[in-house]
Amino acid sequence: MLDAEITYTMAETAQLLKCSRPKLYDLIHEGFLRTYTVGRKRYVARDDLMECINRLREAA
Repeated sequence: MLDAEITYTMAETAQLLKCSRPKLYDLIHEGFLRTYTVGRKRYVARDDLMECINRLREAA
């Protein structure tokens, strides 16, 4: 699924990271994950998701 899309909704991102939506928003506020908005919806680009995963690995 990670290769199929270029952007993900917050729900899809939480599912891919196997975390809750509140934890996902914590990652955003802590600077681990970049997002962008279109109207009222927030999205995560695939490259930003991969960068977040790498940052989390380095922090572990």
